[in-house]
Amino acid sequence: MNQQPSPVFGQIVSLLFAALCVYLFLARPKNSSSSFCDRLDIGYYDDPSLQVQVVNNISQPPAKKNTLNIPFYNDCVETLVALGFKKRAATSLTKTILRDNDVTNIQDFLQIALRKS
Repeated sequence: MNQQPSPVFGQIVSLLFAALCVYLFLARPKNSSSSFCDRLDIGYYDDPSLQVQVVNNISQPPAKKNTLNIPFYNDCVETLVALGFKKRAATSLTKTILRDNDVTNIQDFLQIALRKS
């Protein structure tokens, strides 16, 4: 039979490795940048000479507010589909009408939709 090491051996090795890492972290020189542990730091630096300034020169137009009333929108689409429009055509027509016009009821919407189609 091949003799296997006990599970305690792996635990002892990992404990020694963790203790060595903690010792190296605590014993590193504070002002030296050539330390091994300095290459393992994760986070941001307090040194202002290492900071990078990012400038965004792209001007974007202000975003339009989405004032779409979802139940009213769905009612308009369903009404056009009930009148025989394809679903895709009904949704695109509804979006353009509600975006371009101030429509508050289905009757006004249908008048505009039937004039545009």
